[in-house]
Amino acid sequence: MMRLRKIRTKATGLSATVVQAIGIYTTAKEFYYDVQAFQQKKNFHSVSLALDDPIITTLVKDIDKRLTTSDRHKTLVSSEQEFTPGFKSNDKIQFQIDGYDFNASVVKESRDQRGGQDEAFIPSYIQFSAKSKEHFNILTRWLEEIRRQHYASERKPLILSPGSWDGWSSFSEVPARSIDSIFLRNNLLQDIIDDIELFRNSQDEYVRLGIPYHRGYLLHGPPGTGKTSLITALAYHFSANIAMMSMSALRSENSIINLFNDLPDNTFLVIEDIDTSQSVQTRKASVLEKLQIAEDGDTGSKKTTERVTLSGMLNTLDGILSPSGMIVFMTTNDISAIDEAIIRPGRVDFNREISYLDTNQVNRMLSYYLGAPGTYITEEIESLNITPSDITNIIKNNLTSKDRVIQDVLDFIDLKFATIDGRKVLSNN
Repeated sequence: MMRLRKIRTKATGLSATVVQAIGIYTTAKEFYYDVQAFQQKKNFHSVSLALDDPIITTLVKDIDKRLTTSDRHKTLVSSEQEFTPGFKSNDKIQFQIDGYDFNASVVKESRDQRGGQDEAFIPSYIQFSAKSKEHFNILTRWLEEIRRQHYASERKPLILSPGSWDGWSSFSEVPARSIDSIFLRNNLLQDIIDDIELFRNSQDEYVRLGIPYHRGYLLHGPPGTGKTSLITALAYHFSANIAMMSMSALRSENSIINLFNDLPDNTFLVIEDIDTSQSVQTRKASVLEKLQIAEDGDTGSKKTTERVTLSGMLNTLDGILSPSGMIVFMTTNDISAIDEAIIRPGRVDFNREISYLDTNQVNRMLSYYLGAPGTYITEEIESLNITPSDITNIIKNNLTSKDRVIQDVLDFIDLKFATIDGRKVLSNN
């Protein structure tokens, strides 16, 4: 009997020990989960964006491409142009950024949070959650990229001109001009586009090689051959501003320095008819002009209002004063009139002639306007000195009669041939 009591006592003590151990384990487990919950709460980061924010459409479109959930239901939002993805409060939003998983949800403020406002005035937000500070940084960088993309697509490029106090003033938007409406010889148009794209994507390589990060283009050729139209179409294609600068309008060399430094990002600086500026004309021509002035004794009629010297122009084109990333377009009708120092490699990286139209170009212009590819003329017309503005003028005069365009172009070509042949031609105009 005594032995049995001892066994029972031991069993009771063992049970108490087990119960005590279980209690300690349970407490430790609860403490562990409390610590885990505290750590998760400590590391939890979130950011919210109102659903009426201007970038929300761009944001939701990007999320839709990154979704990792395959829900049979899709919420859509309509606009005048299209349906776009949308989310409501019970949608599961799970997506990835750079291989990392993120969650989002639509949050609606309660009536108490808004001080009892009516339901119609209670805003909704899309709330993003991140598991750690690292994930939060990835999330915020992604949101910043979405913001940049949205406003880059919304921003309309402007035409700028020098204003008062050596700053830029905008006076209109860059006119819509499709790159498909430009008809250059061979692959010249694509070569220019590829060159600009390569330059824009090569900043790191320029820096690594210690090369000044700017690019200069010189387009030369007869008047009316489409140099300005080409620049306009390129600006519209790249959503770039156009900053028009006239050398004669500059007050001093400080003016050109200030204008270059104040040039907005993603802007093509355009200096048209640069051969007319005395600061960039050949030094030989300058000497001859001075000799002529001395011989004639007439200084008043030859007086110049320009205050920018050749050295000042050179320093701003490729010197230490040249802004990083600058793209400059210069045009001229007479390349021989420009000082060689201006157009040497390094200041002008891409030098191309925009010449008169050939047969292929005219056929491409007519095909584009008529909407029907074809061979409308067969004569070799390169010697006729026909410009795109000549053909465009015929098209403008026949906007309501496409059938008449072809005949008028053929008549115009016949007139050109007759003039070259020396025959007297009576015009009906």
